[in-house]
Amino acid sequence: MGYRSLAINPLGTKLATITNWNLISIYTIGTDTWANSSAAPVISGVPVHLKSLVWEDNNTIWAWAQRGVALRGKCFKYVLTDTWTQYTNETGTQTTWLGAGAAIKADGSVVYGLSIGDAGGGEHTKYTIGTDTYSQLTDDANAGFVSVYDKDKLWYAQDTTLRLGYVDTADESVNDSQFATNPDIAGGWGFAAGISDDLAYCISEAAGSAPELHSVISGGMYLLGTLYASGWTPVLIEKPDDSYVVLVVNTADNVTLSYDHTVQTTLWDGTWRFYYLQTGDYTQVKVKFGVS
Repeated sequence: MGYRSLAINPLGTKLATITNWNLISIYTIGTDTWANSSAAPVISGVPVHLKSLVWEDNNTIWAWAQRGVALRGKCFKYVLTDTWTQYTNETGTQTTWLGAGAAIKADGSVVYGLSIGDAGGGEHTKYTIGTDTYSQLTDDANAGFVSVYDKDKLWYAQDTTLRLGYVDTADESVNDSQFATNPDIAGGWGFAAGISDDLAYCISEAAGSAPELHSVISGGMYLLGTLYASGWTPVLIEKPDDSYVVLVVNTADNVTLSYDHTVQTTLWDGTWRFYYLQTGDYTQVKVKFGVS
């Protein structure tokens, strides 16, 4: 499989993923069926490693393809009639060829690849289809790739703050700090995330080793309070019956609890943080410690 090898078509009816490095597997949701492509073309006689995918429309997929283990490759076109198209030019040898994400301009003229280019982690390459040319988009040594499926954005994490940002394919602008720092991340930035189209919510990888937990964050989260429990401690959470939850997080124990209603519970030793999505009305939420 590739780094960011799951992509959904614009209609939301089919998923595409990478199998055995050189196949695209299509899952049709309505019929619960899978179909594999033929093998991707070789580049100069060398089998490729497909890295990431993006749908141009409901019939066409663009795939970043690395030439074996060499730090060079191409962007392939795949049509659901099982037709591969390989154009003439390559990226040339780069210092990084992760291909960790893919995006496409709305008019279908340019395909973008994440972490392809100069060393540093924040480099991105764009492929202009009409001229069959590759060029460096940006080079930010203070950013690391994040695997997110977003057809029109390339997402990254800022090294110092671990906050997520993106390159917008509409104007190629760099947009830092779209979400608060995920307080649950252990051992560097989360390498995988899911982000809603309106940028209101993000599900972010929090721990890269077992148990591999994810955290839900949003364009803002209120930290309601922190409990430093030295023994079993009763907690009362009072909230309205709205569509938002209170998240109770213990990073050391890799535990996240979610409550969508008023509840009384008991928490064990450790540091517990209580969060509430900014899109809700936090003034109606009360958290009381030591209440039995």
